[in-house]
Amino acid sequence: KRLELRSGFRADSKHPIPEAQEPVLVKTHYPYHHPPLAESQCISAIVTTIRHPIDEYLSFQNFIAKTGKSRGLLKSLTDFTDRWAKHHIFWRAYARLSKVPMLAYRFEDLCQHPKKVVEEILKFIGAEV
Repeated sequence: KRLELRSGFRADSKHPIPEAQEPVLVKTHYPYHHPPLAESQCISAIVTTIRHPIDEYLSFQNFIAKTGKSRGLLKSLTDFTDRWAKHHIFWRAYARLSKVPMLAYRFEDLCQHPKKVVEEILKFIGAEV
């Protein structure tokens, strides 16, 4: 199976995921940045990145410093790690309850062994390696 990556659309209430015959990959911060997924939108697999919350927080602070785009997002480490945990708890529960296969990989592993991790992700979603 060949996987074609496309960009240029947003998946939110104003821009739903387009109907497609082939699988569509969607990068999301849901459940925080988008409304609930419509029941008609089929999720066939979940791939999630897990990064240590303190490293993610520092990266987020660096993003704010470089871009000035805080958009009112959480700034305290406690609030940030609480939101981080809820995000991962949500997707683990969604996968378990909906019986959708889920692959979780560590961001640090992706940085140290990018070829290995990307191959693992591609195999998981059934794409050519």
